[in-house]
Amino acid sequence: MPPELELTKPYALLFAELRQPRYRTYGVYEYFVARGAQPDPAKVNVILRFDVDDGLHLCPRLADQLAAWGIAASFYFLTHPDRYYRIWESDVPRYVHERGFEVGLHSDHYYEQLAFGKPGLESLRRDLERLSQLIGSPVRGIVYHGHPGIKPYGKRNWDLYKYLSPQELGVAYHDGLQSNYTKPNLERWQPNTDYNLTDYLSMRNGWKYFPAYPVRQLQRAQPGQSVHILMHPQNLFPWWRDWDTRYGEPVPAPLPRREEWKRWLRVRLRYQCGPLARRLKEQAFHIFAAVVIALLRPCFRGMDVSAAPPRDWDEYTTRHFAKGMDFYRQRLREYGLLGHRRVLDAGCGSGQWLIAFRAEGCEVYGVDPYPPAVLTAARKLQEYGANAATLCLAPAEHLPFRADAFDLLFCYGVFMYTDHEQTLREFARVLAPGGRLFLTVDGVGYFLLKMKYGLLRRDVAMFRSGLRAILRTLWHRYVRRSRKRITTFLTFGQLRRLLEKHGFRVIENGLEVPPSGHPPKVGGFPTFLRCLAEKGQGGMRD
Repeated sequence: MPPELELTKPYALLFAELRQPRYRTYGVYEYFVARGAQPDPAKVNVILRFDVDDGLHLCPRLADQLAAWGIAASFYFLTHPDRYYRIWESDVPRYVHERGFEVGLHSDHYYEQLAFGKPGLESLRRDLERLSQLIGSPVRGIVYHGHPGIKPYGKRNWDLYKYLSPQELGVAYHDGLQSNYTKPNLERWQPNTDYNLTDYLSMRNGWKYFPAYPVRQLQRAQPGQSVHILMHPQNLFPWWRDWDTRYGEPVPAPLPRREEWKRWLRVRLRYQCGPLARRLKEQAFHIFAAVVIALLRPCFRGMDVSAAPPRDWDEYTTRHFAKGMDFYRQRLREYGLLGHRRVLDAGCGSGQWLIAFRAEGCEVYGVDPYPPAVLTAARKLQEYGANAATLCLAPAEHLPFRADAFDLLFCYGVFMYTDHEQTLREFARVLAPGGRLFLTVDGVGYFLLKMKYGLLRRDVAMFRSGLRAILRTLWHRYVRRSRKRITTFLTFGQLRRLLEKHGFRVIENGLEVPPSGHPPKVGGFPTFLRCLAEKGQGGMRD
């Protein structure tokens, strides 16, 4: 066994913790593909990933040490020799592979396409083949490289392949949207695990300024949960003592002492004081809501609370199915939505609309990103004899269907919680020319309603959620003018402009009275809006 390496403090603490019997470690392929992301229920499941952005020469001794400790991991290498290191002249990837670790490709190919005019996918496939030859075994996985150089282009290396299946690239997995490795329905990439740690921690080598952070986070995980940890080899070692330049890597320049102190202060404030500040803010908001309820509740005494928004998923399902299927079939007739052959319900929830469409003879498909919703819908479809419906666990932003597949797309009470632009692009893609789109969205009145029923029920959480939704939407829409997915209510004008931008022609719109029986307006503001539109022959307008 080789003598133990000298590691910098955060990594020495982390690997000492990982050698405890409560943990089981994996490489990315082993956990997400071979195990299908199924955790060991008796252990804390830790997936270790090393992105070799620098410190190529440090990887052999790191691999030796991890092998001696019995810790599994995956290593991802960059392939542009002029920008990073001369990988094709080295035997480092082969050595790491022979020590029993997975070797994958760290893709910077979209940046190469944008900055140097190279064909990105062609270069990616060629480098996969070369790296496979270098290690003597097929490369199984790809992950993207994030760096400041690509930011001015407004793109990420992820964008090159995130919509492609791994099979299209000839690998077992990648970190794109059609992969078990990635959480669905998120703006930013996240691994499909309970916890995600990275040693950047707001800046390069952030763990250096808070060495106890990774172990504290790791100790929060319970047996049966999974933790993804992303690290960079250079950060593990006191590299300034014996940096090796034989692979073309320049010696990193040390930071000035003043910059070191600034970074230390920034990390400490954010990760030590930040959680406390957030808790204090939550408590202050909670106290404010409770005081408002206490002051205003006498004004609403004696009012009916039976139609208040549901508090949880079970209440939502029970309340909607209590209406009976005849109610939903009648609603479809009123909307003028019968007579379509293939129907997609985007955000199908517990499946009541799917059952109604199926009862009218439609070929129906349902998608929802919320696993309990898909399970409930499957159970209800079987209960009502509508088993022919097809269900998928997928977000509205990334529909797993071919283009022009549907005659009608039905989206009830979901659109306002999605990325509007991406969702409408997908809706336009899967709808056939001349196909119909039926949408309902929340108006500001819905959140006023939540505040009202929070008062009536003395439900601080409901009151607070309504108030917060209104304030956040107004702040991000009109003050910050942010592109972040914050919007939770829309107006008729905003909805019409979005639809027309993406090539839809609005046929009809109006106020919607939902199955829950909420009033069409609260305080003069619409509670729910509905809109029927038709897909035109053209694409999205500029």
